Amino acid sequence: MSNAEHIAKDRAPGGVRSPSRLRQLAAASIGNAVEWYDWFSCTGAPAVYLSAPYLRLRRSE
Repeated sequence: MSNAEHIAKDRAPGGVRSPSRLRQLAAASIGNAVEWYDWFSCTGAPAVYLSAPYLRLRRSE
């Protein structure tokens, strides 16, 4: 099967992508956003807030 046939098979009539591909893209995007939010809320934000007191202690020594 040629590349053009693969592309044609992936598209619905009228050249519009099939809903399943768009749904997959939306699901992957939402999942990625949730994962980044989870990572930031568990590691990034606490590190910013918890580092301030420790850095002040080291500077005063």
